[in-house]
Amino acid sequence: MVVLGALGTAQILQPHSAEVLDGAPLNLTCEHSSINPGDYIQWYRLFHNRGLQFIVSGFKDTAPVSTLEGTLHISKDRKSSALALLAPGLGDAAVYYCALSDTVGQAGAAPHKNTEWEGGASSGGRWEEE
Repeated sequence: MVVLGALGTAQILQPHSAEVLDGAPLNLTCEHSSINPGDYIQWYRLFHNRGLQFIVSGFKDTAPVSTLEGTLHISKDRKSSALALLAPGLGDAAVYYCALSDTVGQAGAAPHKNTEWEGGASSGGRWEEE
């Protein structure tokens, strides 16, 4: 299962759905229109029965992702970002969170939107809103 969400109280939006075949490139997008000038954009993922894993943090332009094959792309106005995954597989099934530096670690932080991955490793799948 892969779920998209956003942490914290800042206005952060992620898409309702996206479709991808196993191993095909995927862009996970996030809008953060209320970003403050000093905020960093961060992405995390949470695996079932495991802790939260930091993926990448960036301030502008692009940042390589060292934990999986991909790149963080940040728009020039910093009001949106995309986590580009080159070849996500079944092992990348997790809850993905987009966050701003002022929202990480706040008590009561919860996903803004959730979408769920449906499908298998060979058949591909789709994202569904929970």
